[in-house]
Amino acid sequence: MSTLRFKEMLQDEAEAVASFNKRAIQLYEKAGFVKKHSFIQATNGGRYEFTAMENKIVRVKERKI
Repeated sequence: MSTLRFKEMLQDEAEAVASFNKRAIQLYEKAGFVKKHSFIQATNGGRYEFTAMENKIVRVKERKI
């Protein structure tokens, strides 16, 4: 039995956070996300500003064969 290791392609992970939610933005920043841009989104009967945040993550997986 051997262990096959491989690296997945660099993946873009993205999230949108309500701009008024400062605690969530701080949490994402601690996790390595960065602010990319803001946009207006209609939701919950109103229009709100959201912040798009992105993080590039390299995932390493191990498999036994």
